[in-house]
Amino acid sequence: MVKNLSITVDYYNVNVDNTITGAKAGSIKSLNGVSGAVGSAATLPLTVNFGGGTPTTQALGFELGSFGLPEQTTMFTGTDVNFISAQQDGLPPGSFRNLDIDTFGNITLNFDNGARKTEFQVPLVQFSNYNGLQPQNGNAFSTTVASGTPSIHSAGDNGTGTIIASSVEGADVDIAAEFTKLIQTQRAYEANTKVITAVNDLLQQTNNLIR
Repeated sequence: MVKNLSITVDYYNVNVDNTITGAKAGSIKSLNGVSGAVGSAATLPLTVNFGGGTPTTQALGFELGSFGLPEQTTMFTGTDVNFISAQQDGLPPGSFRNLDIDTFGNITLNFDNGARKTEFQVPLVQFSNYNGLQPQNGNAFSTTVASGTPSIHSAGDNGTGTIIASSVEGADVDIAAEFTKLIQTQRAYEANTKVITAVNDLLQQTNNLIR
């Protein structure tokens, strides 16, 4: 007589084959906590007592297949996988659309599928002596011994200031003050020319008196 028969069967991961041992996904890994080598018989021994006046026992074996091979008992119910449904958790392919630059110089790429990705950062350079830089064509400057070694920083770091994107550089000249100086210089020139003209007339009158 057999009472309360309990069999614990442990399987390999249902999705992944074991490349080291060769065990196939979904195959038997152990029986009642006892593992077997891949390919060996997965047999569960059992002794049955038939009872009666003269107790009779018989050894039985439950053949469940082979350890590590997709035979007989397995977690798979078939050879095909039926795709039921899927839920997208990403974005479709996209093409570059434009870019943005923030006050810290971070360049963010925008794509037509709604994706945004920060890839680069515009650095700012400091010198110990800005007046020592050598002017070059195209409103550029190059380092010299007098300017010192360039020090590269991120925008807003160590007093470098911030970056204003999509803006045109403005002149640091006060136009009203410069026009005022120009008018004053012109008036002074006109006044000087009149003084010279008056002196010339006096000289001519003096010459006429002498004659």
